[in-house]
Amino acid sequence: MLKRLTIAVLLVGLLGLCRANVAAAASPEAVAVSSWSAFGGLAQGCYGPVNAVAKLPDGRIAVGGSMRSCVDTPVNGLAIYDPATNAWSDLGGGVSSTVPDGFAVVLHLAVVGTDLYVAGSFTTVGGVPANNIARWNGVAWSSLGTGPDNGVDSLVSAMTSFGSDVYVGGFISQAGGVVANGIARWDGQAWHSLGTGSANGVQSGDVRAIAVANGQVHAGGG
Repeated sequence: MLKRLTIAVLLVGLLGLCRANVAAAASPEAVAVSSWSAFGGLAQGCYGPVNAVAKLPDGRIAVGGSMRSCVDTPVNGLAIYDPATNAWSDLGGGVSSTVPDGFAVVLHLAVVGTDLYVAGSFTTVGGVPANNIARWNGVAWSSLGTGPDNGVDSLVSAMTSFGSDVYVGGFISQAGGVVANGIARWDGQAWHSLGTGSANGVQSGDVRAIAVANGQVHAGGG
């Protein structure tokens, strides 16, 4: 028996965000789009590219990218859409960069428990110093690690979560002061490399995709 559900779908380019009503059976292969509707009140949704969408535990939708507004709400790369009220709001002040001529962009979102992890290229989030990755607990932002070596030292090209762990990849060489070549793991409290010694992680490459399956971490890039 088919059931009705609504999913958020990201369209590439200037189309912004829209929402699809789908009919889904038990098998994922049996999903069919029945109609499209505007996401958040306007077909264009947010002004600026959207790179990531995630459903929060309370049912609201977090959106990340380099947007500067969503409908009439000013934002800095992060916004929340509430399906119950069809309204947009800023998410904790958004992201910014203190690097001269630098740019701030959100590329990935991941929900772990009640926390939202945000990653991309930025140096602060909501005014809190955070190097390219940060955590939102629903009330406040925190960096992943302390001091100037918090977070990771390069743009985050890939992020995924498994249980309470968050994996990130890119042209990174350190995470929280820990030597990590291309890929690293955050366990909720501290950073870890994948492998030991100077040969940990991957060598001379940008990790752009990460998946965890059957107890193993799979990474790809170039």
